Amino acid sequence: MEVRRADVRADNVAGNVEVRGSGDEIEVRNVKGEASIDGEYSGPIRAGNVAGKIRFVSRRTNLTAERLDGELELDRGDLNLTRVAGNVTLVAEDKDIHMDEVAGEVRIENRTGMIRLRLAQPPREPIEITSRNGDIELILPANSSFTLNARAPEGNLSSDFTGPGLTL
Repeated sequence: MEVRRADVRADNVAGNVEVRGSGDEIEVRNVKGEASIDGEYSGPIRAGNVAGKIRFVSRRTNLTAERLDGELELDRGDLNLTRVAGNVTLVAEDKDIHMDEVAGEVRIENRTGMIRLRLAQPPREPIEITSRNGDIELILPANSSFTLNARAPEGNLSSDFTGPGLTL
């Protein structure tokens, strides 16, 4: 679909969904293939249950996730993503980012805004989070095994992680 100043709703699609242009609200649900949204939209962007890759690209956001079993909601300065199976890559500007139940490799870059990532299972793939100006909160299940490298050239570091082998 090529849109100009319109809302888009696509539900129960047997193939792929591709939306390009500009407009207001976008809603894409229950897609058996891939979903791609490219452009500038003023209203909320919502997606759920996309069996293939989901992609969103605008001037300030570039998101790719391998499979969306849960929900994506992007509204102004907030991006919420739940239940992603597979890898996630997000490059954003000025967003508060909340990701829950992500499995796979995670790469997040955000210029300004808070980043919160919660994993339901211990990580098996690398997680890379970069923020120029904003808090980063990483929530892992108990007994997760990991190596954390963190830098705060102009800020503070704190950790609530505990364990016998932990050094800070």
